[in-house]
Amino acid sequence: MKHTLFLLLSFFLFPIGIYAQEKKTISYDIEAGLFSSVLEDGVPWYLGFKLNYNLNRFSAVYAGANLNFARIEQSRKSGEYTTYSLDAPLMNLNTSIGAKVFTPLTAKIGVMADASFLFSPIPFNLVRLDEEKLSVTGGVYESDRYLKGVYTLFNPTFKISAYLFFKIPSVDDARMYVGYSVSNYNILNSYYRAEVHGVKLKDYFDLKTGRSTLSLFAGVTF
Repeated sequence: MKHTLFLLLSFFLFPIGIYAQEKKTISYDIEAGLFSSVLEDGVPWYLGFKLNYNLNRFSAVYAGANLNFARIEQSRKSGEYTTYSLDAPLMNLNTSIGAKVFTPLTAKIGVMADASFLFSPIPFNLVRLDEEKLSVTGGVYESDRYLKGVYTLFNPTFKISAYLFFKIPSVDDARMYVGYSVSNYNILNSYYRAEVHGVKLKDYFDLKTGRSTLSLFAGVTF
């Protein structure tokens, strides 16, 4: 704690010396992570990239993008002879802007905090609903697939993250990190807004609306 307080005090009292020690203004992050499950059939995951502008040794601003992946597999009966099902891979793109602060704890290990704003640059998703109608004897006699483009309102969200980072030996300015984040982002946003073939998906299927998303992630900065 004393070491951390000393570094923070140095940041405010000796800015010229700190800036003089900064080696790199631009850096890059590549990371991968797992979301807390909003579905019953698998864990959503993502790949992310950030372009960092390092203001000094202890702070940076950045812009980036995440590709988010999941799969939804749910089915529900409607009446006695009709079954609706959602069975499709999901992929959403988010762009992000944010800021982070960090401080070393030792020569090789440090901590970092990050706050970001995310949104979908393409505010439309394609939602698919399958319908099966059964005969009285139980055999399928009709099957249809319905597709609908859903306007997602750019899906604006916020995320707060905490990291632990480690200097990579023998590689200048490179670090590995692991972290944990909390967000109001949900990969099923487009399904909440969709009504397909008269079926309101958020009321009909178990999509866990209004739930915060937690994630574990790891990455590298270079």
